[in-house]
Amino acid sequence: MNIKLPRMLFGDELTKTLSVYPPYSHEILKEGPAERLLALSSIYDVFIPSAASAEIYTKLYLACHRALEKKGSVMEVRQYGENRRRMMQAESHGIMGGSDSFSILAPSGYGKTTSISRAVSVISHNQILTLNKPTRRIIPVLSVECPHDCSLKALLYSILRGVDAYLGSEYYTDAVRSRATVDQLIGAVSSVAMANLGLVVLDETQNVLYHKNGVGLIHGITEIINHSGISIALVGTPDAAVFLEKAQQLARRSLGLQYERLAYDDYFRQLCTELF
Repeated sequence: MNIKLPRMLFGDELTKTLSVYPPYSHEILKEGPAERLLALSSIYDVFIPSAASAEIYTKLYLACHRALEKKGSVMEVRQYGENRRRMMQAESHGIMGGSDSFSILAPSGYGKTTSISRAVSVISHNQILTLNKPTRRIIPVLSVECPHDCSLKALLYSILRGVDAYLGSEYYTDAVRSRATVDQLIGAVSSVAMANLGLVVLDETQNVLYHKNGVGLIHGITEIINHSGISIALVGTPDAAVFLEKAQQLARRSLGLQYERLAYDDYFRQLCTELF
């Protein structure tokens, strides 16, 4: 099955495409204080990509591309059978793998969520991929948040709701109606992800540090990776790195991008110049 994302961008072309500059008119200078203050809020829409933004875009693109390559493969057909066995509460095995999963860790306020959002919009053009033989629709990138209580069931439901929001399907309703167990849900979500998802971005991963259910959630994420073949990007603060490194099942998959606080360098000066 030949699946093509929009062309991968590099260099100045990528920087220009990622950038967001809201329209500005000097006519605003003639308006009153209230109108000028309201117009000033558009400054929050400005996005000036950094080197980290380019790295995040490249990482997300390659992970999504690799996951899409597995669609329609012989392994995928075999994995559907394994997932059905799991949904029937029988022993199953993950054969798809998910070596393209990784982490993006940076301090709060760094701009990682905004950078990811811009990268996703450029990668997917905010469109659903429609494929034939067999007919299916694929969401290139789906973003969800790690539950504050680290409930695996809540995360699985969140993924199903996200897919339903894009595709108009009823996976979430069907799962709730069936009163599926967590193991059955893992099988169901893995099959849905295999058919309809390329990459899942799991934000606020540092929540696993502060709840006793964190270990169970990490184990569940690993199961989804192994049973779906999709890529999962674990996004959070640098604090999460220690936990992820200790989780042997995720250690090799949690390698990725890690950033410290922004320095007062050329990029910071460029940012100030553009804003003012």
